[in-house]
Amino acid sequence: MLLTGVTMNFLSPGPYLFWAGVTGPLLLSALDVSLAHGLALVAAFYGVFLTGLCGWVLLFHHARRVNDALLRCIVLATVLLLLWFGIDFITAALGLSQLHPLLVALIIGAALTISAFDRRRR
Repeated sequence: MLLTGVTMNFLSPGPYLFWAGVTGPLLLSALDVSLAHGLALVAAFYGVFLTGLCGWVLLFHHARRVNDALLRCIVLATVLLLLWFGIDFITAALGLSQLHPLLVALIIGAALTISAFDRRRR
């Protein structure tokens, strides 16, 4: 199981794209200033990254104890928040930012309606 996870992480293009496109140029510019700046960037990056991962592990560990109704509300809130940001990015990229509130209202209304019909069926 651990070997499968390590292999998947090794073969995943995400870290390579991230380091090549985002953090690599930052690291090179930090190294141009001094070696200490480069080491500080790497230490800060991995410190924040690993602390965040530990936070996610703890959050999901404690989420097992949450009752189903609260968990459904959390999932719904997360989906709605992701919809909000996704629609915001898409409308901004297309130059249609004025449609963002309308599209969000329509999609959230549809999601809540579907959720209400689903609860009635049970």
